[in-house]
Order: sequence, then C-alpha cells, then structure tokens
Amino acid sequence: MSPSVSHHSRDLTRGPLLSSLLWFSLPILIGNLFQQLYNIVDTAAVSHLLGEDALAALGCTGSLYSVVLCIATGMTAGFSIVVAQTFGAGQTDRLRRTVASVVRLTIVISIVLTAVSLLFSRTFLTALHTPAEILGPSLVYIRTFFAGIFFTMAYNAMAGILRGIGNSLYPLLFLILSSVLNVGLDLLFLAVFHWGIFGAAVATVLSQMVSASACLIYILRCCPLLHVRRRDFRLDSALTAELLLTGLAMGLMQSTVCFGTMIMQSAVNHLGTATIAGYTAARKIHCMLLAVLFAFGNTASTFAGQNLGAGNIRRIFSGIRVLVLLGLGWVVLVNLLIAFRCEGLAVLVTGSRDAAVLSAVTRYLRMDVPFYFGISVLIILRYALQGLGGKLAAVAEGIMEMGGNILSALILVPRLGYLGVCLCEPITCTACAVMIVFAFLVTGRRLRRSASGALD
Repeated sequence: MSPSVSHHSRDLTRGPLLSSLLWFSLPILIGNLFQQLYNIVDTAAVSHLLGEDALAALGCTGSLYSVVLCIATGMTAGFSIVVAQTFGAGQTDRLRRTVASVVRLTIVISIVLTAVSLLFSRTFLTALHTPAEILGPSLVYIRTFFAGIFFTMAYNAMAGILRGIGNSLYPLLFLILSSVLNVGLDLLFLAVFHWGIFGAAVATVLSQMVSASACLIYILRCCPLLHVRRRDFRLDSALTAELLLTGLAMGLMQSTVCFGTMIMQSAVNHLGTATIAGYTAARKIHCMLLAVLFAFGNTASTFAGQNLGAGNIRRIFSGIRVLVLLGLGWVVLVNLLIAFRCEGLAVLVTGSRDAAVLSAVTRYLRMDVPFYFGISVLIILRYALQGLGGKLAAVAEGIMEMGGNILSALILVPRLGYLGVCLCEPITCTACAVMIVFAFLVTGRRLRRSASGALD
C-alpha cells in the first residue's frame, strides 16, 4: 500500500483504469499544451514584433536549445520513475532518500550543463551552418537561455517528484502560472522595452524561475511525505547509481532524438531564411499537436513504475492498452484539423503572408501528420518501457531515430531539398515504432513469466 495517499498524491495501483489514467494524465496534458502554447506565443511574438529574420534566428537556436533541454528534462523524468517505483512499493524512508539524491544530482548536472552550453554555444551554432546574418541574435538568445538552465531543471525535477507520487495537478498550476507570465513578459520586453530577441529569452528564464520557486514552496508547505532530513543526504551509492542510470537512459533517449533534429536543422539552414522560418513554425505546431501524446507517455511511465513497484503486472498492460487507444483517438482528431485548417494555423503562428514561408509550414504538416498513428504508439510504449526498467530498448530507439535524422540530412535533403526534410520523420518514426512494439512485447513476456514464477 502506498504511503500517505491524500489529495497531494494519487495511487495508480488501484481503482478503475480509465478514470485513474484520465484524471492523472489530464493535468499533464493541459500542462504540455500550455508549455507548447507559450512556445508558439514566443515564436509568434518574435515573428510579429521583430520580423522573419528574428524568427529564423530563433529557429536556428531551436535544435540546440532542444538538445540541452532534452538532457535536463530527460534526466529528471528518469528520476521520477525511481520515485514512482519507490512510492508504489510503499517505501517511505527510501522515498525521502531518493528525493535527497535527486536534489544533489539536479544541482550537479545543471552546473555542468550550464558551463558546457555557455562555453560552446558559438561553436555549436557555427557547426550547424547558422547563416552569418543571424548568428549574432541567435547567440544572444541561446546564451541567455542557457544561463537560466538551472531553473528549468529544478522545476522539472520537482514536478517529476510530484508526478512520481501521483500528483500531476500542482505541477500543472505552476506551469500555467509560468506560461501566462511568459506571455506577459514577452509583450512587455518586446513591444514596450524593445529589447529584441534578448527580451524573449529573458522572459522565458524569468518565467521558469517563478515556476521552480512556486513548486519548491508548495513541496515545503504541503508535502510532508517529501520532506527530507539531514541524514537523508548521506550518500547512498546504490540509490545514486540507480537514479543516474535511469536518468541517463531517459536523458539519452530524449537527447539523441533531439540531436538528430539538430542535425536536420543544420541541413535546413542551407535552404534559405524563408524555409528556416517556415520549418521553425511547422515544428512548433508539430510539438503542440504531439503534446497530448507526450502526456499519455508520461502517464504511462508513472503508471508502469508505480504498478511495477506494487507487483501489479497484469494491471500495467491493461492500462497501457487504454492509453494507446486514447492516443490513437487523438490522432484521428489531429488529422481532421490539419486537413481543414492547416493554412489558418500557418498564418496564425508565422504572422507572415510570404508564400514560401506558408508553403514550408503546410507542406511539412500535411506530410507528417498522417504518420502520427505510428508515432502515438511509439511515444506511449517508449515511456512505458522506461517505467518498466527497459532502459536499453528505449535508448536504442532514440539512437535509431537520431540515425534516421542524420541519414536524411546527409542523403535525402541534398537530393530532394525540403521534400527530404518532410519525409524524414514519417520514415524514421515508422521504423522506430515497429522496433519499440517488439521490445515492449518482449518485456511484457519477461515480466509475466517472472510474476508467474514468483506465484509458483
């Protein structure tokens, strides 16, 4: 039985499957949508107030920004899986030691990420073939963001801990606060103070600082289950190793995918400013549409982790089946949206009437969205595997996805131009989905056999 279950936590090891999964995933879903919404508002504000060159500068930083962000959020997502498994097993003392270890690792990793990112940002952007005319603004934006990476990682670590004990509501509230603040600061810094692209970066950092602070205050005031004592900070080598391995597996999985996207951005940067701007906007819309699927994926990892800790093997696979069906239902709606409203979305996000920019947006989305059926299965099962301890399979899938991006950038884009960019994700993710389904079936068979042996 999970410890001290209250309105501050949700035990996913019992209760009706559909309602438990929906109530837990809904706040994550809304949070993901808000996060993507303020990314889109950030993009729209830069485009509308600063012009297409500034939007292209923002786009050139996007892939590098994503790689560092994926490492940070991936690591903390891995930490939350260990929290979920410990919570599901009802190990209160170990839970506090886990939280203390997460605090220590978050501080160390954020310091390393900040130092490396700031030192090599120019080198990375130059290697990505960022056009000379937008290299300066790109550096200003990315360095400002990297200077505040600690706040991003701190919020995600604390939000991950809360989700690990089944509390997905309060991380949502703090993210909404951050999103609204970010939009307001965008307008203030860009339209009133005229700080340019630097203002957009400062708005993001300040809003993340507020969300991290709010999350910390909430835990200190309302979550005694997570209050650590001095003795909890004593180094536990085995626990630290488990956190690092799980965090690195999730971080590698996400960062390899993002690294592949960064390579693709390097190829796109050869195709001209209008194409860069259109691709940037299309990726923003793409990420927002996938936010629902990532919410189901995050739910799958926590659900699988808690139930693995509690030994509820059969419940795990019943729940994952429900999440996959929910994901496929969402994809049907997305395909209808793009079929009838693609041009309107392109104009809304870019603020442009340039035919080349709008064509790049609509072409990408119309080729990509029909393949979301495979992508939905890929995302949900990949996160579920992490919750079940399938680290190697998830990392292997990330490497495979990165390889697909690299091959597309080296072979398809030079020969087919922007068509090669549009074809990359459908081809790569379809192959990855087949691989991850096979890995999930193998893991399921192993866990069922292990459970049967334990009963015997």
